[in-house]
Amino acid sequence: YVGALLACAVLFFFMRNWRMPLLVIITIPLSLILTLLTFYLLGITINIISLSGLILGVGMIVDNSIIVIDSIVQKRNEGFPLCEAIPQGVNEVFTPMLSSVRTTCSVFIPLIFLSGTAGALFYDQAMGVTIALFASLLVATLVIPVYFYVLFRNRAEVHEVVSGRGFADKWIYLYYER
Repeated sequence: YVGALLACAVLFFFMRNWRMPLLVIITIPLSLILTLLTFYLLGITINIISLSGLILGVGMIVDNSIIVIDSIVQKRNEGFPLCEAIPQGVNEVFTPMLSSVRTTCSVFIPLIFLSGTAGALFYDQAMGVTIALFASLLVATLVIPVYFYVLFRNRAEVHEVVSGRGFADKWIYLYYER
């Protein structure tokens, strides 16, 4: 809970409005629900080890959503209408996000095949991270675009929201430019 709340606080601090962080915040519980449902279907119990894998995954869950939102915003700023910007933005980043998820999982998947005590300990953690990352990818590519459209249907509102920097960004850019 604390990790998710801190992620939400950082998002609200760095983004200019409430809609963009809301989109990212939606992905945290959805990805966790999908992950826990997959745990249930695969017979993985919720214990300290599987929860540690889930906690590792929470930080990475947010990344995919931010990438998708940023890509859609970039397409909108290039002048594409919302109905074209959303699929183009998602299509542009899907392959790199899939590659990122697969490379991260490639570190954890060999832990599934360990034997003995180490295998018993690392199996749940490796499965937790792997399942959480794929659930995050699924939510970022299927759910975020729908909610983005719902929240930003009004064209004037989208340009107003995506054109400016957030409060924290202004101070960071001022310091960086100096």
